[in-house]
Amino acid sequence: MLWLATIGARVAFVFIGGSFGVTGALSSASIMLTLGVSIGAQNALTYYRIQQRGLPLVADAPRTLGSRR
Repeated sequence: MLWLATIGARVAFVFIGGSFGVTGALSSASIMLTLGVSIGAQNALTYYRIQQRGLPLVADAPRTLGSRR
């Protein structure tokens, strides 16, 4: 929900900025930056929680006939 609220707020700011004459690539680039930071923060928090609980990041993959470990 917070992620969607962040996107909604950013889109609203772009429309408000557009009404004041602020346009261009900066507005669309800042939306992409907001999305990137949001996804990065989610990944960092997930990694932190996994480390705190002592869980493995990747389950042991089954060996196939062609793999050499």
